[in-house]
Amino acid sequence: MTKTLTVLQRNIIALSALFALSLIGILFMLPASVHAASIDSQLSPGDNNANVTILQTYLALDTSIYPQGLVTGFYGTLTTSAVQRFQCAYSIICTGSVATTGYGRVGPMTLASINSKMGGVSSPDTQVPLISSVGVSTASNTANISWNTNQMTQGVVRYSVSPIVLNEGNGISGSVGVSGDTAFTDSSFRASQNVLISNLQKNTQYYYVVYTTNAAGHVSITWPATFTTKP
Repeated sequence: MTKTLTVLQRNIIALSALFALSLIGILFMLPASVHAASIDSQLSPGDNNANVTILQTYLALDTSIYPQGLVTGFYGTLTTSAVQRFQCAYSIICTGSVATTGYGRVGPMTLASINSKMGGVSSPDTQVPLISSVGVSTASNTANISWNTNQMTQGVVRYSVSPIVLNEGNGISGSVGVSGDTAFTDSSFRASQNVLISNLQKNTQYYYVVYTTNAAGHVSITWPATFTTKP
């Protein structure tokens, strides 16, 4: 009886090991999830780089956005059309052109939207300032918003009791238009910033975005979020 149990145990161990090896093999064969990546710079038609590959891989997940699903690393007409569909689908911009409104270009607002949906962690970039560690603390009539950037930047917070309206602005410069009231930081360039917003209404939900600009004029903006003041 003991010998029979030992043989069964060996067979079970062998099958378990085989299953584990097979599972590992399957995992290595699967492509890396696009949600582990992010785009760390603005993109325009004609670009050819790894960020375009990440963009195309993400857009190809939705055939209504990018039916061709080609991942080439080159930002051509098909990718431009896919970005336009994405911008229309998520109410970012749906008129104009790359040069006039940023329609078809991955500007600050489109970049923020795509990265928020992918949920990846951006790597350092020499052009676009990356915003991280956004924190909000509230009182009855005030809110303090803090954040860090990977570069020295100037920053503002735009806030409103109504949903923040964004538009890509001028497509060439990559500027972005933001509705709402403005609370400024000081004029110094810093890597850690905070803004105290005063004269708020009690127990009220506010929408806000953080808007930063580095010395070269490159813009980064967070996707709109909310905070609620205390009673």
